[in-house]
Amino acid sequence: MAVVRVSGPRALAAVQNLAGAGVAERRAALRTLRRADGTHLDTAVVLVFPEGQSFTGETVAEFQVHGSIAVVNALLFSADRRPGAFHWFVSLRPQSWNVHVFVRL
Repeated sequence: MAVVRVSGPRALAAVQNLAGAGVAERRAALRTLRRADGTHLDTAVVLVFPEGQSFTGETVAEFQVHGSIAVVNALLFSADRRPGAFHWFVSLRPQSWNVHVFVRL
């Protein structure tokens, strides 16, 4: 499993770009993530934390995806080619097997 977190005023655009509309705040939603061309990327748990109710204080979107490097790379590559997309990535490697990616938009 890999957790990709997006923080900032455009985090909701990232959710809409990858998972579509209608992800309720603070509720886990099982969604199909799609590439820019509409093809299936992965099935993921998606969460949205509104501004003031997240660990950063900003709007945060979280994508819990299958943890292969290929899936994470495809998620980042696909998101980067969409309107409202990610602009840069910082990979945080804690002392565990999980790879966490935190993105500030």
